[in-house]
Amino acid sequence: MQDEIREVEAKEVQADELWGFCYCKERNKRNPNNERQGDAWGRFYEATTGNFQLTTDGMAAYPKAVSISLGTRVDYSQLIKIYTGMTEGPTRYSPAKLQGTIIEPWIGNPDRDLI
Repeated sequence: MQDEIREVEAKEVQADELWGFCYCKERNKRNPNNERQGDAWGRFYEATTGNFQLTTDGMAAYPKAVSISLGTRVDYSQLIKIYTGMTEGPTRYSPAKLQGTIIEPWIGNPDRDLI
């Protein structure tokens, strides 16, 4: 896909699930040299040009990854969602209720209206 999509001019990007895995998580690989297994990160930034605003969820690894890969090309913030506590019993697998959000600006000057 990265060979197909190039030079996309983006102004605002909201990203979720930039990370996933193929077959198993990196820490569970039996052969550490097998590049077809393990952690898989979305690399949309290779297809973008210019500066843009990026908002992600609250995954702790994102700020460092964004800083390394995009530097000053981005106004970056995280939108961290706070949910009510987990319950036991028959409603255990029901969706949690959103209690609130925290906006955490990391790089540049993100426009709060676009987060």
